[in-house]
Amino acid sequence: MVLSEKDGASPMKPNRIYLVIAAAVLLLAGSCKRYSRPGDPHKVVYAMYADMKDWDPAAAYSLEVMALGNIYEPLHWFVPDSGGGYHFRPALATGYNSSSDGLSWTFHLRRGVTFHDGQPFTSRAVKKSVERVLRLGQGAAYIWRAVKSIKTPDDSTVVFSLSYPAPLDLIAASQYASWIMSPAIADCTEAFFRKGRAAGTGPYRLKEWKTGDRVELEKFPEYWGGWDKPHFSNVVLKIISEAATRVQMIRRGDIDFAGLIPTENIAAMRHNPDLSVEIVPSWRNMMFLLNTDKAPTNNIYLRRAILHAFDYRAAVEYILEGMAERPVAPVPQNMWGHADDLTQPEFDLNKARALLKKSGLKAGDIHLRLAYVASVDAYEKCALMLQNNLQKIGIQLELEPGLWNVLWDKAKNPETAPHIQSMTWWPSYPTPGDWLNGLFHTQSPNLFNLSHYHNTVFDSLVDGALALEALNRPAAVQRYQQAQRLLYEEAVALFFADLKVRFVQRRSVSPLKPNPAYEMIYFYNLYRKQGRS
Repeated sequence: MVLSEKDGASPMKPNRIYLVIAAAVLLLAGSCKRYSRPGDPHKVVYAMYADMKDWDPAAAYSLEVMALGNIYEPLHWFVPDSGGGYHFRPALATGYNSSSDGLSWTFHLRRGVTFHDGQPFTSRAVKKSVERVLRLGQGAAYIWRAVKSIKTPDDSTVVFSLSYPAPLDLIAASQYASWIMSPAIADCTEAFFRKGRAAGTGPYRLKEWKTGDRVELEKFPEYWGGWDKPHFSNVVLKIISEAATRVQMIRRGDIDFAGLIPTENIAAMRHNPDLSVEIVPSWRNMMFLLNTDKAPTNNIYLRRAILHAFDYRAAVEYILEGMAERPVAPVPQNMWGHADDLTQPEFDLNKARALLKKSGLKAGDIHLRLAYVASVDAYEKCALMLQNNLQKIGIQLELEPGLWNVLWDKAKNPETAPHIQSMTWWPSYPTPGDWLNGLFHTQSPNLFNLSHYHNTVFDSLVDGALALEALNRPAAVQRYQQAQRLLYEEAVALFFADLKVRFVQRRSVSPLKPNPAYEMIYFYNLYRKQGRS
């Protein structure tokens, strides 16, 4: 049976897919040699698919969390419970309390902590770190915008006064803009950080950054958590942009962890006795952002036509091989506040043709550009599928693969932005507002609003929801859901997958305990097991 019979043909057939996958599994399993090298008990190696974009913990807002989350620490860590709730694990704060009106939050700080540069950790460091975030106004700075003042009554107490109630306990555990830095560097220029400089309180300090090749971290001997357990002393973040190379390296034992392993390799990985594969739900979702400001995708009917030219079932079931779910709304289904009453578009080329005709644009004269991260296998396959389907209705789609950092810079600039941009999103802290504010709220300068979407009604809904979620979550949910309906109605993005995350690692390393709130591996909690891998 063909995946869809809307147009009498489909880009892929299930039997063909299964044959290809089966052949690939047999080939890889048959050629898979078991490597039993013990590995370095003191060093762990992780393959990153892109280099560091920003070393400033107040501004970094992407893949940098893998390094920064091991160098710096927040006030506390967010820990989800199995029943759907959550609690906090102390980090630089040992406890906190808030006023009944949610306008005052007091954090009690850990004593005897030292920064990597020798500076003592005090409430002054917390104050200066948050003030730097607000002063720069970059990255996830919006999470602190309720802060009116910060007081430090003594070295181990910091008090936040807010202009409106905000969930500061969640905000203080954010994976962006919540890292506490040494006061000695809090006033440094952005150029200072661009050279690869850091001074946090975390278990690891920056040893070396070789641009485009690797980041090396070494243990901080004075770390307050101690080194009495079999922790790794050295962490190497190896920059490997090619997925095939990451696959080869983890099979050989050259690396311990590999991110973004192509789905067709997962079955063979499961049969490799030296590797462990874990697939868990996440707060990530995949989409193609549609440029609402650039002709011809500034035409709403063209954007709606594009949404109906995408085969969502093929993407989830065959390209992502079931390691995702079809989205119901812009916010993932396992995040509170998602709009579960939306009816997402279906693959229907006849409807796409009708919408294209309604746009007033002439089929055959429409040329679009789609930019996607080349290191993500699923992006390429979904882009090729969309290209094939659009061609059937008279739209030419040019594909532009590239490295994320390069694509990001181009996409932010209205002059160089493509018509369609790939995006995988995950939150700073657990709130629907992170998707809606981070991706679609009017931004100046533009950071992640790569749809170049500007809607004052949408902005007002999101701003209002963010101000309500601490004390009146039902009212915040109502506004968040209205904002999601606007995105759907105006066809601002093509949402195609709520992802499950694939963790592939060497069995010689102690198992991970994934946390959907953090796009990082906390290497301090890991160690090399004794014996063969």
